Amino acid sequence: MRYILFSLISILTIECFSQNNTEYKLEDGFTISLPENFTVTDTLGQRAIIAHIENGQILILKAPNKGKIDVSIKNESELIEFYKEFQRGLLKPSKGNLLNDNFFEIGKLKANKISYRVNTSEEPELRDALIVVLNNNIYVIQFLQLESKYNDIKVVRDKFFSSIKPSQTFSIKNQLTISAESSTDIEKTAYNLGRIFGYVLIIGIFIFIVIWILKKIRK
Repeated sequence: MRYILFSLISILTIECFSQNNTEYKLEDGFTISLPENFTVTDTLGQRAIIAHIENGQILILKAPNKGKIDVSIKNESELIEFYKEFQRGLLKPSKGNLLNDNFFEIGKLKANKISYRVNTSEEPELRDALIVVLNNNIYVIQFLQLESKYNDIKVVRDKFFSSIKPSQTFSIKNQLTISAESSTDIEKTAYNLGRIFGYVLIIGIFIFIVIWILKKIRK
């Protein structure tokens, strides 16, 4: 089914391949370049952004770090600890197999970039995901492709991730989320948050693909 959906996307989006990308503001001072065919949906305080490219998908999730399962991050070492547990929870719903795990800086922000494999019934998928905490928001910026197409769209994938631009005024201080009401159990809370994002990714991928295809068919 997933292979069929990817094939349909490739056929239905062929007219979009030559379109220019557009700069999208994730929040003040934090932008990314997206294909012009992207769709934005807000549900229960979470924002999902999806875009289709040849042989792949872009899916971005944004959710506030607040509520019953928010977590307090007091310093850089706790931020790294958060990322490690969050990614573990993120991979759990899809039974993803972690391939690469890198911590690096985007501007002055500390981010986590992972690559993982998900085995589907037709063909394995490779997914690259950037995880970043900023101003009490959690972002998962994900690029999905069939494993057989991974090398074919390397230039597009690299260009996409390099388009992520945080303001130079941001620093590690913008990534700390100290709150008296926040959980002190970073490992457990980060893992649970990651699982929530993982399930949303699974549901979101199918829902958005179906909606987008139906819209194209009805035109």
